[in-house]
Amino acid sequence: MRAEVAFAADHNLRTSEREQYEAWAQTLVPLLEQQSNDDFVCVYGGKMMTTYLVTQALWSDLDYAICSVVLVLLYTWWHTRSLALAVMSLTMISLSFPVAFFFYFTFYATDESNKLGLLNIMGVYVTLGIGVDDVYVFLAAFEQCADSSTLEVQLGRAYRRAGKAML
Repeated sequence: MRAEVAFAADHNLRTSEREQYEAWAQTLVPLLEQQSNDDFVCVYGGKMMTTYLVTQALWSDLDYAICSVVLVLLYTWWHTRSLALAVMSLTMISLSFPVAFFFYFTFYATDESNKLGLLNIMGVYVTLGIGVDDVYVFLAAFEQCADSSTLEVQLGRAYRRAGKAML
């Protein structure tokens, strides 16, 4: 047997009414989750409820995100043999997020339908992976250009060599 629970559309509510409605609907989530068993599935949803459930899932997965950043930091530290370089690499990667969010919210997400979604949050992991990979590519190019006469020449050659791969 399948039961479906639909919640009223909240787009016609005033702000104070919407907040009261959301608070009330969120208190129902634990009750609705308890209703499902092997013989009966309780399905519930709606825009507000989905937003709430996704937000709860993201907050509960925050531990995994922190763990992944720490593991990337530790591996980068091991790979580069420099804690300062590992921390600065992750700092540079992290600084790309505010810039990206600025452009996203300024030029794209100008109305309610284009706000930050679940896939945008997953982009954090992709950006972290690509950024760390670029660090490794640049370090490899820097090491390959070790026969240069000065540090400036070595950095220039490494930028030219790795820039194409990182782009």
